[in-house]
Amino acid sequence: MLYSMTYVVENLNVSAKTLRFYEEQGILPNISRDEKGRRVYSEQQIDWISFIRCLKETGMPLSKNKGLQGTL
Repeated sequence: MLYSMTYVVENLNVSAKTLRFYEEQGILPNISRDEKGRRVYSEQQIDWISFIRCLKETGMPLSKNKGLQGTL
């Protein structure tokens, strides 16, 4: 199942600006697009975003998150 950016923003307490930043920085790579060019997120990416948010709450710098991808 794929989820829209609106779904992610509303359900994971993260802004669209933050999601775009994660993508630009390579923290959240390989974001697919729908037929209209809008970002869509897989369930695995949703899990990864939730994990990133949890790590952020512990004070872990985002620069450390890149090496963790694929560990979920």
